[in-house]
Amino acid sequence: MDYRQILEFIVSNSSLLFTYTDENPLKTKFNKKGFFFSHEAEQKYSLIKNKPHIYFAWSESSKDIYIGKSFQKGGRWKRGHSYHLGTLAYHLLNNLKPYDQNHQHWIDKWMCVETFKEVSETDFEIFLKNKILITFLPFEMYHSIDPDKLTKKEIKKINKEQEEKLIFFFQENGFSLLNIQLNRNLNNSI
Repeated sequence: MDYRQILEFIVSNSSLLFTYTDENPLKTKFNKKGFFFSHEAEQKYSLIKNKPHIYFAWSESSKDIYIGKSFQKGGRWKRGHSYHLGTLAYHLLNNLKPYDQNHQHWIDKWMCVETFKEVSETDFEIFLKNKILITFLPFEMYHSIDPDKLTKKEIKKINKEQEEKLIFFFQENGFSLLNIQLNRNLNNSI
């Protein structure tokens, strides 16, 4: 796999991650169920969410990036779930469940917490430090076998291996990984 080509794909196929308000891409809104995808991200996600893929959520002006994998129907960007869009809101609303992943470091890197504001009984807003983008990488770009011809176990293994290789590539190229667990594991194995 040509990682430089993957990096070019990520940049040229990115969308704003969050919906924004007042024509300001740095001002985003959310509710008790979670944040909302931007319209463009929602459209791109709807095409890939039921297929295995790798995704990249990153800050446009800094080198903070999260690399994740998905192989389950509906993907990992569901509102109101213990996945990213829901968990970010739960952190800000101090409403985390015991099984939610820790996303505080995403908030610290991406959001101006002092701007967090309740705008109604159910709606909230916050300013971002930079534009936050997302890119979905189709399975076919990092593996030559059609995923429909693979078992779930094989897909999970391929996704895990590719995620780790991509994390290593981005670390080697000066990015700050928001993947705490894998970041720690890779640093210990080097």
